[in-house]
Amino acid sequence: MEIWKKDKWENIQQLKEKLLVFSDNYVIQEIIKQHDVLSRFNNSSVNPVRIMTLRLNDKIIYLHSTLRFGTPGAITDIRFEGGKEIAHLIKVNPDGTFGTKVYNADGLSCPIEKYNINQSLVVPNHGKAIEMAIKIHEGLQHFDLVGSDITITSDGQPLMIEYNVFWPGITFPQFCNGPLFGDLTETVISSVMKKRKK
Repeated sequence: MEIWKKDKWENIQQLKEKLLVFSDNYVIQEIIKQHDVLSRFNNSSVNPVRIMTLRLNDKIIYLHSTLRFGTPGAITDIRFEGGKEIAHLIKVNPDGTFGTKVYNADGLSCPIEKYNINQSLVVPNHGKAIEMAIKIHEGLQHFDLVGSDITITSDGQPLMIEYNVFWPGITFPQFCNGPLFGDLTETVISSVMKKRKK
């Protein structure tokens, strides 16, 4: 991933040559300006809230949210060094407040205060972000577990970055939120077993 600035290219031909290197495997998007609350965790990266939703008995259920944020200088929330995943995560409660611990990709934690973050901060419009994730999942008829990455723009509005259906991830959310399905675990197991018998 790269950030390209207009003054980086002397002419349009240079830009074309750069894009040809990627063949047809690239996406171009505008730079996202995220809300100050998310930026406080790391201001060089776009820091998404991974919202996990589950289809159970034909209904989409919100499971939980986790904020992922990058390291200083990184432009993405997760990066790789020597094949190792580098990530920082924190629980986002349903009301948009944060958990008390920040985790790394190995599951080790430290208090939120280490990041000079006031725990009373709230993710703006977290409820609207959850509604957006549920609405998106409703349209994905063939997937029962979806991880939607949504950030909050500088004006406080939820913005979908991507949704994950092939590998929505279970490890990072469980560091912050406990068992993936929480109180629904037995119901999910029962539902899966019934489907297997068909």
